[in-house]
Amino acid sequence: MKKTFLFALISIIVVNAKGQFIDKFGLKIGAGTSNLYWETRGEFGEKYTDWKKEKEGITIRLFAEKNLNKYLSIRPKIGYIQKGFRDDHIITNLNGDTVANTINKGVTLHDISADIGLKFRPFNCKINPYLIVGLRGDYLLDYNDYEIEIDGIKYREYESILDDYKKFTIGGLIGVGLEYKDLIFIDFEYNPAITKNYEYQNVMMKYRYFEVTIGLNISGLIK
Repeated sequence: MKKTFLFALISIIVVNAKGQFIDKFGLKIGAGTSNLYWETRGEFGEKYTDWKKEKEGITIRLFAEKNLNKYLSIRPKIGYIQKGFRDDHIITNLNGDTVANTINKGVTLHDISADIGLKFRPFNCKINPYLIVGLRGDYLLDYNDYEIEIDGIKYREYESILDDYKKFTIGGLIGVGLEYKDLIFIDFEYNPAITKNYEYQNVMMKYRYFEVTIGLNISGLIK
């Protein structure tokens, strides 16, 4: 079901880009910040339930857009998003002595992303503000974990969990943007999780993601 959703979004973008019925297509690049909510249930759950620290990353995606009427259009996108989180972690032995200390280390997640948004543009002038509401699907391709060293032996901190990380997740899409001459635009988007990234026994994880991107309507340049 979830993979069908992702493949359907990809198909919409590919078909639109090749067809004659789209109004514009182009490229978006930018940066975002992501985070991971870690919920631990049980006797000591509250102590370990919190948001991790934000992790910055890049994003690059292709988009297509089809006008439905004067004010509404559909805009699907596909591309790469770099997500993750940072963590300060201290490991102690039975005597309470610190044996390993990681400071602001980061985990990087490499996702392929496809989304479809409904764009509402209330004006039609040189500079146009707009709203975007939709859904986003992310598929985890790979990750970079960080290492800690205890007694000369190196361990990957989150490897056992990330290996079982859900490969596909669905999230919401909420954004605002500003478009200049129907050619260049800037988007501010928020992507909250709908499905969980990880859930096993007493541990649950889900993400949130903010991004700022600049887009170029390539079809407008060709015309």
